[in-house]
Amino acid sequence: MPRLSIKMSLNELFIWVAANMVAMISIFKIIDINNAEYRWLFLLPLSYCILNVLFVRIFSNRVFDSFTIALIHGFYFIRIVLAPLVFAMSGFDFPFENKANATSSIILMIYEMLMVYIVVLVWSSRISKTVSKEIIITNMLYNRCKIILLCIAIALMGLLVLNPNSVLLYRSGLGFFDYEFTGFTSTEIIRQYSGSIVSKFGIVTFRYVFNISRVIIPCIIAMMMKYKQRRERRIVFVTLAAIFIFDFLIMDDTLAYSICYSLITLVFLSRLLDNKKIFNNALFIAAGLVVLFFVARFILSQAVFEREGTSTNPVEYISGILQSYFSGITNIGASLNMDSSSIFERGKYFIYEILRGVPYASTLFGLDDTSLGVFFNTVSGSVGQIVPLLGSSKFYFGYIFAPVLSCVLVAIGLKANRNLVKYSDPFQAISLITISLYATLGISMYSLEIVCVGFFCIALPIFILGKIIK
Repeated sequence: MPRLSIKMSLNELFIWVAANMVAMISIFKIIDINNAEYRWLFLLPLSYCILNVLFVRIFSNRVFDSFTIALIHGFYFIRIVLAPLVFAMSGFDFPFENKANATSSIILMIYEMLMVYIVVLVWSSRISKTVSKEIIITNMLYNRCKIILLCIAIALMGLLVLNPNSVLLYRSGLGFFDYEFTGFTSTEIIRQYSGSIVSKFGIVTFRYVFNISRVIIPCIIAMMMKYKQRRERRIVFVTLAAIFIFDFLIMDDTLAYSICYSLITLVFLSRLLDNKKIFNNALFIAAGLVVLFFVARFILSQAVFEREGTSTNPVEYISGILQSYFSGITNIGASLNMDSSSIFERGKYFIYEILRGVPYASTLFGLDDTSLGVFFNTVSGSVGQIVPLLGSSKFYFGYIFAPVLSCVLVAIGLKANRNLVKYSDPFQAISLITISLYATLGISMYSLEIVCVGFFCIALPIFILGKIIK
């Protein structure tokens, strides 16, 4: 049973009070901007305040030492407080073609938050009782890390021989301020340059190996420097430089993956050096990068729209970004339009979402073009939108069990976070951080398919690699 005692530090108390004060402001502002269809929108920040009082325990007793719980709090603050406020200020602009399902969306979001808070309450007491073990870099591990770096280099060069166009999957972050910077997807490039089985194997495998490399190479550098007993400040500086090179100087088709990979490295660095300040700084760095990205995209968009004789309202733009990237009320409302009377069809979509996260899934399982993401965009009249986890869960299991997937992923994330401090193996730590981060991102930003990609294409290979070299 969770502990009933509540010991809140000044930092925890400040976060709790500040979050609820902003939520109260959001309530009154939304009520003031009255709208018939979204008349119950104020219930989102109101429920946030009520649940934060009822579940004050998950803000206390050093639960913020868990990066998973810290991210859950942050995501729900954005989804339930900030996004509805900006949405109301934007004039309640619903970007999809079909009905908004406003009331149902509000009820489901409150229901999901309640169930997730219950899961966090149960697990938070277990995390706070876990004793941390030191990660020790032995001489044998140090030598095998050098072998891993050599093998990665040889593998990537060999895959480039099979398909030299694999380099097109990535681009320099120096072109970040180019308006067309994100105007491509990896799927399109793979499809375009996969003329034969060999070339397709080369480009697909290159992507798998290089994405894993973007995670583990900065971590290995930090491990090797710790073995050499370098000063902590120097280890942090060099690791940050490696993150900049592998995650931001070299980028794929989305900034989100770069931020995700860098967070994995920074959380591991915090664990490796047993320094929680590194993680706290990592959250601020990640938040700053996200803000920088969206500000830059808006400025660039404005320049293009002005040349075309049109303009964009900044509040509408920010609202659209928040709704799309943090599973807001508009995207969840649109996802509720997905429906199927066939349990077999829903089951097929569910199985395919999981299988598509497995490496070489189409070849191994003979998958057809069935995709819940495509179905969602077709029903919604949108392009390139990620289906919200809550919406897909409602599609699979109905309204009553709609929060099931969110609760399962939160439990997986918290369990991985708890086990993180119990083991001293560095590669197992990286794998657990990856699982925990992707599971947490699933409740707010990612679909089940993308979460499974993180599990099977990054976390699992790193775990297996750790077992091989152990």
